[in-house]
Amino acid sequence: MNYLKDLKEQFTFDQLLLIFTCFSFTFPFYILGPILLIEFIYLLVSKKAIIALKQTPQIKFLYLFVLISLSISIIHKNILGALATLGIFIVIILMVYYRKHINQSTFEFIIDMLIVLSILWAIYGIYEQFQIYHRLGVDHFTFKVYASLNSVFYNANYYAMMIEFIAVCTVYKFFTVKNNLKRSIFYVIVGFLNLFMLYMTGCRAGYVAIAGAICLFLIFNKNYKLCVLIAL
Repeated sequence: MNYLKDLKEQFTFDQLLLIFTCFSFTFPFYILGPILLIEFIYLLVSKKAIIALKQTPQIKFLYLFVLISLSISIIHKNILGALATLGIFIVIILMVYYRKHINQSTFEFIIDMLIVLSILWAIYGIYEQFQIYHRLGVDHFTFKVYASLNSVFYNANYYAMMIEFIAVCTVYKFFTVKNNLKRSIFYVIVGFLNLFMLYMTGCRAGYVAIAGAICLFLIFNKNYKLCVLIAL
């Protein structure tokens, strides 16, 4: 309770809502979807979204994109396409609104929260792997992937996408943490744990995406030698 009280004192209501939104991305889509929809309705009813849209330059292009995509989906009776368009619109509205409320401390808290959550995803993923072993009659650990891991997510590809994001976050935190050896070691361990879990999802093409993203980060951070080493 004291921790929740500290959070209320440290962050505004809108920042806490942003933190919860990021946390909810760890839920399966049938839970995440209603959460984002409820937030979207709240922002519309409170007129916060409308104010944010009015303050956003070139917002007319978003309206144009939604209008064209939605019209094409309706003409071709593509219900899934129409729902996807509305989903994209809702996510963009949330991004437009929350970008006004995020600051450095909120950003760092969200990154650390997701990194810690990735440990729980990995633990559940390993449990899921042993359940697969038990179902197939395998009595020992093996690096052979019998079935792609979903962990707490509904899809192995979605889990792999989250791992790719977490991997880049751990690299960011490793380079931004100064004079704290324990935290640096922690981020390294979590990073390798997630790389291992990426292998177990079967989505190994994610390694290429991670390497590319890390190289871009290192270029911006002016770590050119390490960037060349990873590229090789």
